[in-house]
Amino acid sequence: MRNRAFSTPGVLVVVMMVLALAQPASARGTGNTLRVGSCPECDYSSIQEAVDAAEPGTEILVYPLGVAPNYYFETVIVRKDNLKILAQGSGVMVLSATDDACFDVKADHVVIQGFDMTGPLVRLWHPV
Repeated sequence: MRNRAFSTPGVLVVVMMVLALAQPASARGTGNTLRVGSCPECDYSSIQEAVDAAEPGTEILVYPLGVAPNYYFETVIVRKDNLKILAQGSGVMVLSATDDACFDVKADHVVIQGFDMTGPLVRLWHPV
């Protein structure tokens, strides 16, 4: 019977830990979840407030307001990497507060999903 220095499952765990630590901190994120809307569990009443409070890796869940007017009247400026801004349910509407875009994004790895938007939709800034 041979003596093995380490078992296969143990090696797998160590390799996974090393790979996880090898990622830059900005790619790992914090895993926070912020909620926007008028629900009792919601943390913020505007999308911009949640974006301002978010750290890289945060998931921002945006719920329908449920009260008139039933839309978010704002231009959301995103300058933080690795955010997910996700509409929850149907009918989550964003109206541009200016003649500008509903979402003005100058960051990497930002996901914006599930919104109904009016006006210019999204402005993406690309580095030159």
